[in-house]
Amino acid sequence: MPDDCRLHCARACERLCLDFAYTVDQRDYAACINLFAEDGLLEHVTGPLKGRAAILAMLEARPLDVVTRHTCTNIVVEPISDTEAQGRSYVTLYKGTATAGFNGPVTADRPLVAQYTDRYALIEGHWKIQHRKTTLVFA
Repeated sequence: MPDDCRLHCARACERLCLDFAYTVDQRDYAACINLFAEDGLLEHVTGPLKGRAAILAMLEARPLDVVTRHTCTNIVVEPISDTEAQGRSYVTLYKGTATAGFNGPVTADRPLVAQYTDRYALIEGHWKIQHRKTTLVFA
């Protein structure tokens, strides 16, 4: 694979990682599930979720009063072929409960640290998350 293609692949997949965190935190679940392949697999701490519909159901079940912020770091993407890549990153999850009508900062619980291990696929000209495994590192 030429260097410019490797760079484009890496940057596109890094963006998927960052967009996942942002869309989950902003509760933009339609945008979030579109980051995944139609038959994508999310191995979440609650169990495996196969396909966009299953991922969407898990996201929509999140409590409305819970505020989250995912901070992604150490994102590494390695192209495998012209249509496949693999990656890993660390995520720190900050979570707290907001009271109704409260506009100030939310008191966060102790942060969690996890590792995402990803496989990406180029589908119809767009990189998508084919498989994301979440492994809790620090609880």
